[in-house]
Amino acid sequence: MSRRLAPRADAARPSPLVRLGENVIFGLAWGFILAVLFSLFVGLMALLRGSAYYTQYDTTTGEIIRSYFLAGLLAGSVFGFLRPLGQTRLGTTVLGMAVGPFVYGAVGATIHGWEGFFAFETVLPGLLAGGTVGFMLGKRGALG
Repeated sequence: MSRRLAPRADAARPSPLVRLGENVIFGLAWGFILAVLFSLFVGLMALLRGSAYYTQYDTTTGEIIRSYFLAGLLAGSVFGFLRPLGQTRLGTTVLGMAVGPFVYGAVGATIHGWEGFFAFETVLPGLLAGGTVGFMLGKRGALG
């Protein structure tokens, strides 16, 4: 009596390493998209003001745009790496708290130099804002 083997249920699933790569690419793509959108906004603001220099921050529109792309690269990578956490409300909150400081840090580094990347004034708001956004975007009812 010949017995046919049923295909394994996980035969079509990609390996964890492939999924990690796909998640990081996903995060980088969204980081790039957001960097472009924010850059268009700040570029439009500079055009409307008639100046590319921000005296209150002692920086230029170009430096701000560069910080957006740095934030997109760093935060997008972290987001992609930790994307599996996004299955629950708690996970999205932790994910936001992990990503937020990279966004704030990149902008802080533009204004204050590299010491601004790790400054308390950039890390704390990044944790709070990132966690809040993660919580708000989390799946409804994940905690109960």
